[in-house]
Amino acid sequence: MAFQEKEYHREENCLNCGYPLIGKFCGNCGQKAFLHKDSFWHMASHFIGDYFHYDSKFWITLKTLFTKPGLATLEYIQGKRAKYLTPIQLYVFVTTVFFLFFFSLHSSEKSNELQLQVNHKNVDSVESLKSLLDSVRQNSNQKNGNFGLNEHNIPSYDSVQHQLPDSLKDDFITRFMVRKFYIISDKYGTTGNISEIFIEKFVHNIPKIFFILLPFFAFLLLLIFRKQKYYYVDHIIFSLHFHVMLFMLLGITAGLTYIIPYTLFHALCNFLCFIGIGVYLFFSLKKVYPSGSVLLFFKQCILTLSYFIAFFVVASIYFIITLCLM
Repeated sequence: MAFQEKEYHREENCLNCGYPLIGKFCGNCGQKAFLHKDSFWHMASHFIGDYFHYDSKFWITLKTLFTKPGLATLEYIQGKRAKYLTPIQLYVFVTTVFFLFFFSLHSSEKSNELQLQVNHKNVDSVESLKSLLDSVRQNSNQKNGNFGLNEHNIPSYDSVQHQLPDSLKDDFITRFMVRKFYIISDKYGTTGNISEIFIEKFVHNIPKIFFILLPFFAFLLLLIFRKQKYYYVDHIIFSLHFHVMLFMLLGITAGLTYIIPYTLFHALCNFLCFIGIGVYLFFSLKKVYPSGSVLLFFKQCILTLSYFIAFFVVASIYFIITLCLM
């Protein structure tokens, strides 16, 4: 590829920050003193090279994260940052690649399942939703078994409810579920696979869930390891690096389970991934927040349990939001 000759500008000051130029680089901001006239492919190759060159910051950061848990975080906090990619850049790149890979596997598995179901009888998802509503109805403290699903639309259901005494009317949650059932049925059709549509919409909210949990994870670190005298931004750096490794391990596991289609192998991979994430977190915490192993393990249990509870709460909120937006 032929590159155009560098064209140095004749200004005495840097075009970026206005600092007086001495030589071919700005002594203040570091910008080169020549005007870029490169082609698109030249710029694209530089971008790819910055990430994937064998001695680039990207590979050095990943190598350190994999082989020496916590070291990249500790050195970055201590100011040794020149050889590492910034945590937010690394997080954005890795999560983008991971979720593109994850969604592609999800779509592929969905297509395979549809192929396997061609010669089998499918249960209508609307009937499944009716069963769900029936279970909700059975768990309520109602005395009348008329759920209203035999009616054809919302006005008919409301009419039935209006004629019942207050003690026999459906509660708020039941009314919401029934009305939502009719709305979804009208929107997607009674023959459509509503459950698959819902799962598809919910799955695409998973990146948002992790993005919300990332600063919460850092806040938990701030509370649990408050004696370490770190700033909140330092805990954010740890959280970013840990989530990068979390997605890397999950991505490797997802790829292996997709390539080797054996249930026992899937269970083994998922188990090893779960254990690996826990072990990696322990050694990362020990490097950045040094303390006794027993005490550190106890703190890690509190951290992990709190994180799982937060994940369940946020996922439940997104579950309800997804259902409301359908």
